[in-house]
Amino acid sequence: MYDSRCKLEGYINELDKRCGVVAQPDANKMSGRASSEPRSIATRSAKREGWPPSDVFVVQLKSRSISNIEVVMKFVDTHTHVYLDHFNDDRQEMIDRALEQGVDKLYMPNIDSSTTDAMLKLELDYPEHCIAMMGLHPCSVKADFEKELQHVESMWQQRNFVAMGEIGIDLHWDTTFKEQQIEAFTIQTNWAKERGRPIIIHARKSLDLLIDLVQELHDDNLTAIFHCFSGTEVQAQAILELENVYLGIGGVVTFKNGGLDKIMHAIPLDRIVLETDAPYLTPKPYRGKRNEPAYIPLIAARLAELYDCTLERISESTNRNAEQIFMKNRQM
Repeated sequence: MYDSRCKLEGYINELDKRCGVVAQPDANKMSGRASSEPRSIATRSAKREGWPPSDVFVVQLKSRSISNIEVVMKFVDTHTHVYLDHFNDDRQEMIDRALEQGVDKLYMPNIDSSTTDAMLKLELDYPEHCIAMMGLHPCSVKADFEKELQHVESMWQQRNFVAMGEIGIDLHWDTTFKEQQIEAFTIQTNWAKERGRPIIIHARKSLDLLIDLVQELHDDNLTAIFHCFSGTEVQAQAILELENVYLGIGGVVTFKNGGLDKIMHAIPLDRIVLETDAPYLTPKPYRGKRNEPAYIPLIAARLAELYDCTLERISESTNRNAEQIFMKNRQM
């Protein structure tokens, strides 16, 4: 009955039908309720048919009854843009889904001055769950980037943030402002060090360059996350040689040809954090659809499979790492 060649989405949906579970792959329908009996039937069927642990967990996630099951494990999404317009139609429901899945801390990196108000409003609306950062995204670095940096500096003068982010270098679409991106990254990194705050690094088609820059800027005052890491084992090792520098692992680890599954064995569990980068980089089985924090457990389940450990261990370790980065007392 189980065809190993079919896609995860296909055989989960087929099992849903056989078990009488109403569950849609659309993120907007993920909050649908199902009885506890179909959940148990679905789980037993998946295990009986020999599905990998991460896929069995997907079945549990899709078909369980939230009203009857208390979520024990907690997760942290260290990088999510839930303030963007992508969530305007169902933001409340999206956050509810995250909380139902145990994802109760959502760290929000800023993009530029045009996104600050929406991000801060969401933090104000959900102060226990949504936590704002402040920084200038490299894709917003143009010829007049100094004006945007003035905005960042002004915001930091008004209040403290948990991190400087997201900052970095993006050479995927355009290399016109490469030097300006390097300058903006360096300035913001030094601001973060002065304030004792971590930096959240965006690296796209620029990972080697950013590793070199971080090595030059690294000292006891620097803590960092290489957000959405998708590099090689050699690049990972170069980063791991730097104390207090972590790797953000997101949906790419669930991709068939993402490459991360081949190198996670070389990355200690105490040096990674979980992230979605929502609304982007959606994990399987929802790849191609809008991402959201409720999918963090899917990423954690894949990591549990790769590390050959329990989901609880992934939760505990990554939560502890996030707390070490964001919550410990730092020099103001």
